[in-house]
Amino acid sequence: MNSLPWISRVRRAGLIAAAGLALPLFLSAADDEGLVLRWQFDGGKEPGEWQGKAKLSETEEAGPRAPRYPGFTETNRAAFFPGQDAWILVKDQEKGGTTDVRFRKGDSITIEAWVKVKSIGKGHAAYLVGKGRHGERGQNLGEMNQNYAVRLQGTGSGAQLGFLFTSEDPAMKKRDWHRWWSTAEVPSAGWHHVAVVYTFGQKGSLRAYIDGKATEGKWDMGGDTDLPPVADADDLVIGTGYTRTTGTSFSGWMDDLAIYRHAVAPEVLMARYVHTPPPPPVTPDMVPAGEVLVQISEKGVPEANSWPEDPEVTETYREQAFGFFEEPQKYVSTGVRDDRANPHLFRAAAKVTIPEGKHRLLLRGRGAARLYIDGKKVLETPFRPGDTGGHGLVSSQDEYLDLGPDFRFVPPGNRETWMEYPSTGGEHFVVLETMIGGISGKSKMRPELGETVVAISPEGQES
Repeated sequence: MNSLPWISRVRRAGLIAAAGLALPLFLSAADDEGLVLRWQFDGGKEPGEWQGKAKLSETEEAGPRAPRYPGFTETNRAAFFPGQDAWILVKDQEKGGTTDVRFRKGDSITIEAWVKVKSIGKGHAAYLVGKGRHGERGQNLGEMNQNYAVRLQGTGSGAQLGFLFTSEDPAMKKRDWHRWWSTAEVPSAGWHHVAVVYTFGQKGSLRAYIDGKATEGKWDMGGDTDLPPVADADDLVIGTGYTRTTGTSFSGWMDDLAIYRHAVAPEVLMARYVHTPPPPPVTPDMVPAGEVLVQISEKGVPEANSWPEDPEVTETYREQAFGFFEEPQKYVSTGVRDDRANPHLFRAAAKVTIPEGKHRLLLRGRGAARLYIDGKKVLETPFRPGDTGGHGLVSSQDEYLDLGPDFRFVPPGNRETWMEYPSTGGEHFVVLETMIGGISGKSKMRPELGETVVAISPEGQES
């Protein structure tokens, strides 16, 4: 079988251009015994009041559904939070609420939900649910009274799962923040299950899960503590934080949010995420020998800065190497040029012979990109930043990747990453995916490939 002809050197290219039912079926009766509140977003009456300009009836959309997610029905629905002007408010029992949503020292809390992120800015902390810290927008109890909150923090490639609360020293009446972020990330595409478990006043009790897998994390503010939490009459709010702005608001879909007054067992939470993945979009037998198969997907790609869950391939063509700077023009039936969907997915795949050794691999692209070798993701670059002004610092070029004397530096607006890849020698199945275009606020980014490249520098060589 012919290998991909990617070993042609390019001057100053540096490296070588390389070719539920609404109620999930797995909930147990034991869970219901400790249940405080649940939101299923199935069209029935839910706790609290939907507030903001967006109406709940306008935001109900498809949730995780069978057969992809066997724990749900084929018609399951979810709530869409647009990232602004939409939230659910639940009053504390003292202020007219029907349920006690306060947690005190010694109480265990479990908060779980299914989420599908549409977009989240790098460094932004979006609230899934939080009680307290609402200031004048709540019960005027100040802003240093976060009873508890579960949040997501954007990383550029996904989102960390976070837990936040304020403690109060009973003797000194001094309050302090306690913030924890997960090491693992919630992926930026598809439906995912998240859960946080904590016993207030008990150090070392925090547990967190993403898609049924326990994740480590770090208390990066205030540390873990045995002090009691603030437990006051402030509101519980879903979908946004204390400022009600885009920086603290969740942009995406949420389903089956639940709060329990007990520590749900690890084995229960680890069994929550049941997912049947779709067939692979491209397989080795689909790829012609010695060429790169390119697939463009314009359907099934949401208008979001996230990877599509199951995009539909709408066009294919062939290339000679993993080096791309422009897509073919698109035409309508009358021969007139047409615009491609923005954003859309660009995928390239080939069977590549890599010699034995430890080689340097480079991934570069304008949009978010990821590289798979033999089905395993080995490299990934983040989504484009929301700031499209282009007013970068000249000094940033001092941090550009430099892999050799004839290495071509990354052009402005592109991102890159690299690794040392150990190969036992032989044929490997290489797949590159990148997102073209994207969303910046209420506008769209230019749908351009930039300089999208996968390249290899064989062991012992500098070029």
